[in-house]
Amino acid sequence: MPGDFGPSFSGGVNQLYLYNKALGYLGERKLASLSENREPRRVLDDYWSDEVPFCLGQGLWRFARRTVQQDADSTFAPEFGFNYAFPYPSDWIRTVLVSTSPDLDPPLLQMRDEGGYIYANATPIYLSLLHLGRCRIWWQRCGVAIELR
Repeated sequence: MPGDFGPSFSGGVNQLYLYNKALGYLGERKLASLSENREPRRVLDDYWSDEVPFCLGQGLWRFARRTVQQDADSTFAPEFGFNYAFPYPSDWIRTVLVSTSPDLDPPLLQMRDEGGYIYANATPIYLSLLHLGRCRIWWQRCGVAIELR
């Protein structure tokens, strides 16, 4: 999974904490560690890599937002409609805004965001996106959503 969701973050909120909160809601015994060999931990592990990006993608979280300059993919040409294709960054979760200006004003309205690419008639573009990369405070902000999901 892209991004670093290692077990230790600020505020005492971490993956083990969220696992134990979820187990508490289900009436299950807490885990002592993330290496404990119990079925509840294995089940939670199966959900973890999908639930974090899902919950982050449900809101326009400021802490998970960044802006990048994106150049067109020189190895991929759109079949029709737009002149340029821009691949999503590897840690992309959701597009917030696209512009041809570094300050994102005005937004680029004539574009298409689909199939892992953004299509436009100008290059470079500036992309405001939600990402997995440096999200270090998401635990406090959307941890409850992950616990209950």
